[in-house]
Amino acid sequence: MTTVWIYVDTKYHAGHPDHLKVFANPVAADEWFKENDPEGAVFEHEVLKRRCEQSAGDLGFDNQTLPTP
Repeated sequence: MTTVWIYVDTKYHAGHPDHLKVFANPVAADEWFKENDPEGAVFEHEVLKRRCEQSAGDLGFDNQTLPTP
């Protein structure tokens, strides 16, 4: 199971670029918090791979050739 850690900044409304921060691992989240919000908290959420794979397939990509942002 792959997970990400998500931080919600309630100062901003949903859709604002700074409303959510998503971290690939707890170390990355910790480093960001130390510099930006020492009292903040994150929650862990499972990455829904099956839905992503179906979406990628619908776009004509296989899992090996997904474009990178």
